[in-house]
Amino acid sequence: MEKRVHEGGCLCGHVRYRIEGEETLAGSYCHCTMCRRATGGEYEAFVDVKKTDLDWVGVAPPSVYRSSAAATRGFCGRCGSPLFFAYDAGKGISLTVGTLDDPTVFRPIRHDGVESRLPWVRCGPGLPEEET
Repeated sequence: MEKRVHEGGCLCGHVRYRIEGEETLAGSYCHCTMCRRATGGEYEAFVDVKKTDLDWVGVAPPSVYRSSAAATRGFCGRCGSPLFFAYDAGKGISLTVGTLDDPTVFRPIRHDGVESRLPWVRCGPGLPEEET
């Protein structure tokens, strides 16, 4: 299957990335408290890509914050835009959908952290649900 290049970056353009992936990029809505606090939103939408398919191509790489014993979160050290979530032991990285230049390539396939979902949030009806 032919690959497509997707690009994205932070608000100020200091941190940019390029990924090589399918036409659409699958991912999830995460409702956990940590993602809500890290992004300031009612949930976070992530696209999941292989770490080997991701290149940081901007002026600087992202700054990294250890948010738990098992994972880190990346952000722009200049403007603060949240960019990713990654488990240390995982082969993948979850990029924030809002940082994609073309977020219409996002295809949600599940909900994560549903035990923390706010009762008034209505997105992705009918998708599989998982607890954190």
